[in-house]
Amino acid sequence: MQSQIAARMAGIGVVQPRLGSRSGICSRTHIMTLDGHLPVELLSSGDRVITRNGTRTLQALHCFWLLDCPVRVSRGALGPNRPISDLILGPDQMVRLQDWYEQGTNRSNRFTAPVSRLVDDGLLNWADHSGEMLIFQLEFDDYYTFYAEGLEMISHLPELASATIAAE
Repeated sequence: MQSQIAARMAGIGVVQPRLGSRSGICSRTHIMTLDGHLPVELLSSGDRVITRNGTRTLQALHCFWLLDCPVRVSRGALGPNRPISDLILGPDQMVRLQDWYEQGTNRSNRFTAPVSRLVDDGLLNWADHSGEMLIFQLEFDDYYTFYAEGLEMISHLPELASATIAAE
């Protein structure tokens, strides 16, 4: 695994971040791929990422400056091994929750929400953020649920990418 990461790092060029976004995954977050769990910043177009719908080919990896305060999701905050380690996300990054139980009922809910809506100042809180922070967005041919540190994330939507570029 280390040799795969070293080989990927040798082929990586300088990332040119775009203006900014509130949605994305911070560097050093591991994404589940056919080559194993890889840091998001080492992914590139053509990589095969494991999704809820099977493997999908990554079309693009976008890099942005974070425009707002990030959210820290502590290990196990959203269930056993969800996520498997602490991670930092842009506040508008959509996460998919399963087996989420309403308090006082036995009813299971499954829903998707921006991570900022889940902040409870306990295991999910606003992260200290001094200076500039890069975040990454995965783009496929459609939106998919992929795995970042064992947590289900919703990929970047291609139709929003063109709107973002047009707004810049």
